[in-house]
Amino acid sequence: MDVAGVQAHRNGFGERCCGWAGPQPPVGDDAHDYVFRLYALPAPIIGPYQR
Repeated sequence: MDVAGVQAHRNGFGERCCGWAGPQPPVGDDAHDYVFRLYALPAPIIGPYQR
């Protein structure tokens, strides 16, 4: 990824890349239900990232 200030880090699948794969239940479990909430903001967020 060639964007100033952006770094690629190891993801949960053990790969060093960008992207996303959906959640997966643990091996041997039945299917799980996942709930997601999506929020729209009225303006861009300006400032440093905080966790």
